[in-house]
Amino acid sequence: MQISLEKYGCSEIFDERELCVLNRISTNQVSLYKLAKCTNIPLATLWRIVNKLEEKKLITHRKRGIYDITWKGALTLYLSDIEKYKNVALYSLSKIFNIHNINELDTIMQELIKVTRENGICILNLENLKPALILSLFKAIKTNISYPVEFMKFIVNNLLPELPVVKLNECEVSISFLGEKPIILAGKCKRKGEVLNSYCEHLAFLRPYGLYMLNYAIKR
Repeated sequence: MQISLEKYGCSEIFDERELCVLNRISTNQVSLYKLAKCTNIPLATLWRIVNKLEEKKLITHRKRGIYDITWKGALTLYLSDIEKYKNVALYSLSKIFNIHNINELDTIMQELIKVTRENGICILNLENLKPALILSLFKAIKTNISYPVEFMKFIVNNLLPELPVVKLNECEVSISFLGEKPIILAGKCKRKGEVLNSYCEHLAFLRPYGLYMLNYAIKR
């Protein structure tokens, strides 16, 4: 049976045996020989499947005959819409992204898939999730959308280290001065927690001084 990911904006089509191998690799770190026995796939065929999965960066070779699933591989299982693979995929993703609440992780994945689809991008074509997070930030700025709290935290925690950051009053924020008021693009605020596209009255004093003040406050 062929499984298409077209509805997620992806052109990939997977054979069910390929997903079966991904599933086994994600749950059992076994040799190819043992993998062939437990999947009933001939060793020569299994070798071709494993090479294809590695070429697509869905698995990585850890040591002789042993492979690990990548975030792309786990997300492929998730996108397959095959129920028996979904929990396995979420468990693998929870270890990769260090998010232990499966329901929160499910929400985060759904939001990332949604924003990439809206922009005509297959999430599996990304080298990492940062472009999807940047698109999510732009969407928040453009539409004032309110994301689920867990997704907002995920964006802030993963994007903030990549942005110019100001530390003031025990807050760590990236600020835009393009509008009439300074806006927190993304940040960790003492009073509000993780925030996106948020006005904070405590930053209002920065506006008259603009970037001059930032020279003293920015984290380099």
